[in-house]
Amino acid sequence: MMCFEDLYRQSQRLAQLQAHRQLLWLSGEQEWCYRQLQSIRPLLLAQNSVAVLNKKVIKQHFDTGLQRNICQSQVTASQCSGFLGQELESIVFDGYSGFHPDSLAIISGTLVAGGVLVLITPQQHDWQGWQEPELDNLWAQPFTVQDVKRNFLTWLKQILRQDNALSRYSQNGTAEVPKLAYDLDISNFATQALLEQTRFVEGCAEYLLSNDTASAVLAAARGRGKSVALGLLANALAQHRTLYLSACDVQAVQQVNHFASSALPYFSPSQLLADNFQPAANALLLVDEAAAISVDVLYQLSVKFPQCVYSTTTQGYEGTGQGFELRFLQKLSRADIPYRCYELLLPMRWAANDPVENWLNQLLLLDLSPVQSAVARLTVQESTSDYCIDKIEPQQLIENPKLLRQLYTLLTQAHYRTKPSDLRIILDSPNMHLWLVRVEGSIVAACLVAQEGPLQSFTEDGQGMNGEQLSLAVFRGLRRPRGNLIPQILIAQEGELGAKAFKIARVVRIATAFSQRRKSLASALLDEVTHWAKAQQFNYIGANFSIQDDLLKFWQQAGFTLLRIGSQLDKVTASYSALVLKNLAGDDELIRRLSRQFYYKFTYQNEQSMLMTHSDTKLFLQQPAVNHLQYLQAQPGYQLWCKQQLESFAFYYRPLESIAYLLHLLLTAYPGCWSSAAIGTVYARVFSLCIIEQVAYEAIYSQCQLSGYRSLVKELRAATSGFLRELDREKPHAR
Repeated sequence: MMCFEDLYRQSQRLAQLQAHRQLLWLSGEQEWCYRQLQSIRPLLLAQNSVAVLNKKVIKQHFDTGLQRNICQSQVTASQCSGFLGQELESIVFDGYSGFHPDSLAIISGTLVAGGVLVLITPQQHDWQGWQEPELDNLWAQPFTVQDVKRNFLTWLKQILRQDNALSRYSQNGTAEVPKLAYDLDISNFATQALLEQTRFVEGCAEYLLSNDTASAVLAAARGRGKSVALGLLANALAQHRTLYLSACDVQAVQQVNHFASSALPYFSPSQLLADNFQPAANALLLVDEAAAISVDVLYQLSVKFPQCVYSTTTQGYEGTGQGFELRFLQKLSRADIPYRCYELLLPMRWAANDPVENWLNQLLLLDLSPVQSAVARLTVQESTSDYCIDKIEPQQLIENPKLLRQLYTLLTQAHYRTKPSDLRIILDSPNMHLWLVRVEGSIVAACLVAQEGPLQSFTEDGQGMNGEQLSLAVFRGLRRPRGNLIPQILIAQEGELGAKAFKIARVVRIATAFSQRRKSLASALLDEVTHWAKAQQFNYIGANFSIQDDLLKFWQQAGFTLLRIGSQLDKVTASYSALVLKNLAGDDELIRRLSRQFYYKFTYQNEQSMLMTHSDTKLFLQQPAVNHLQYLQAQPGYQLWCKQQLESFAFYYRPLESIAYLLHLLLTAYPGCWSSAAIGTVYARVFSLCIIEQVAYEAIYSQCQLSGYRSLVKELRAATSGFLRELDREKPHAR
């Protein structure tokens, strides 16, 4: 058996001759694999190389401070995005450090032709006992890591075993490199791709300059140079247009600015859509990774800007372009907004038929074609006899790859933020449940549901807290346990400590094939899930999603009640999150109480801008017959409830946004308890400016000589402490 260094050199040579990137699968015991890496350490350090390892492995085996690093750079999975736009010659991806799909997708795209990707795993017969670290990130109480399924690892092994284009080096004696394909014509692959890119820049610039209201769409897979093309297009238009640049994150546009002659001003989608932002008359907006932004936001940008160029990856970690192509472009057409589509097909960083790209496409389902062709011929009627709804176990997806591909394609079309990590969650997370609607064997709708709570029944966790203690810690803002989103929102944001007793089914994703919408499939699917939740003795079924008028209408028509709109604006969707809930058993006092509270809280949160942004939300706001104070006073123990809410803020870490409306109510009702004489001039002024007058935070910082938001909250906690002290001694102010 040849040594690992020789096989690495052969793999590298093969990649260079074919202008490809080569995958090298290194399998064996952990210590043995790391010894093999040491044998190629001089080669790796002489290249622009990166190793993806966890902190424990770095400290124990490859400590940079002790000059034991295996590559020029060593990063954790969460740091891979920092290499976007760079070009790497070798990558070591350590499965023993954890197999995170998003990180693999991100870092692999930086590997250039002639590069080698070394993937480390146990030997095949040891996988069942492999305590892969990422398993620990896929569970939430009441489950444990032992409940996590291993379907994704089975899928990974299955794809690796079927791949004939990768190099293999195993502790069991396997050492092989695939044969060189001599008939490949790779002599001018980069030149061909460059010509394609140039044709796009010249053609798109001419189209936009000849039509002042037209937009353009550029789509490409990874490595096709679309961000570079966007930068070059900016250069061609700089003399004729006022340019703006946007993306889901500022980091995503680094490559665009690198190739632009001068740095373009970056704005987040929410900044661009703010009322106080007005684009120039000759504005042209460049949006990179547009598929990672919601369709509604993209459409609003199209309306606000005279011209837009949308660049999007049709696959990968940034979000997916399938839904973008199907829904957004149709929306532009219906609005009579002219646009032209462009596509970059030829890879620039490597030759066509690249082994690493092919392997990733198979593993992470990155090259899926739309399912519309498969279901467009179906004529689904509203009768249940035309389709079947089944609850599917993840193992069934692995056993039927065609079914898995159909499902994942549907999800990528329906949601702009579908990522490779979602695939692993679906396959492995023990709290997830999946339903499919199929017609003639084709998936036309799907629903993914997470089991959450009851928190009070949780066993002692890693921090020594049982369920009751954990619930109280959540109420006080001291803990944010993994998962269990809706119970945490109800307890930490709405002050409903009683939600610790609830078992809740949260609809994580519900999707219908584009060609099969408006045929009541989603409603029928939701009914089936609701019947299951009732049978499983769930107390509630709910959802938390980025607010859109059509989505709110869907949930309301299904019998769900809107109980909360979040206070934090999502920078990508330029909207707020909404919580809807439906009672499944017993008294619905919680929903009645929260729906009354919602009116006062929502109005206080943002009386003007949120109502203006979501005009149809007015339909969901019904003013109660009594004011909030009268309502609270009518409830048994209301004084204790109010005191508990404020104490959780004053003496612990409850977020200000969760109690601000209540604080406003009580400050108004009991003015004598927060006068300068009662709690001090400084605290009284902070109360007046922030809670009563709702002055902008920046102005408060200046007037009160505060360093920022944290300093303001610290002052408010102290002021609330004094207010509570006085409140115990005072009677309500006569109104």
